[in-house]
Amino acid sequence: MLKQLGQEIEDEAELIERFVRSYRRKFAAAIEQLNRLPQPAGALQTELECLRLCVEAVDMVLVNQERLVGALRKLTADRPALQAA
Repeated sequence: MLKQLGQEIEDEAELIERFVRSYRRKFAAAIEQLNRLPQPAGALQTELECLRLCVEAVDMVLVNQERLVGALRKLTADRPALQAA
């Protein structure tokens, strides 16, 4: 049972890791592009700032997902110690 659970956790970690790698590159490029745009005045500036903040917020969620992968991997690495206890 624990072996199957460990494999399921590892499979989930791999899926999350692939997703994070792919989308962090895309969001990094989008953030860089948004930061290089000329700063317009008025409502357009507000819209661009909102868009940049949304993209940065999603990127931060991806960072948290990346940290989750580390925690999941640690759990699966520690699994033999848990079985011995």
